[in-house]
Amino acid sequence: MGLSRRELYQMFLKSPEWKKKASFVRVRACSHCERCGCLAEHCSAVHHKHYKGHSDNPDTKWPAGWDCHPMYLQLLCCDCHEFIHGRSCYDPLSPPSWADLEERVKKLGQ
Repeated sequence: MGLSRRELYQMFLKSPEWKKKASFVRVRACSHCERCGCLAEHCSAVHHKHYKGHSDNPDTKWPAGWDCHPMYLQLLCCDCHEFIHGRSCYDPLSPPSWADLEERVKKLGQ
């Protein structure tokens, strides 16, 4: 039985090809989130904007779109990355108001 797509993707993220591109993206962004602008030095992810298109490496062994040109990658802080993937409702570009925060605190106290 072969590797699942998830297992193959985890292998890709450990590959020299990915590490080189991820390093380039981090340097390009000067360790700042390319979505919200915060310093993303300790908690960041190099994110594929999309997986469309072809690899910029004709000899790649990875599925189309994974080994893409760095222009299709962006450095995100953890909060932006979680929001974009739908794993969090907190969007750093539109933080909650004080009234929203107070309401959340009240609900926690109930």
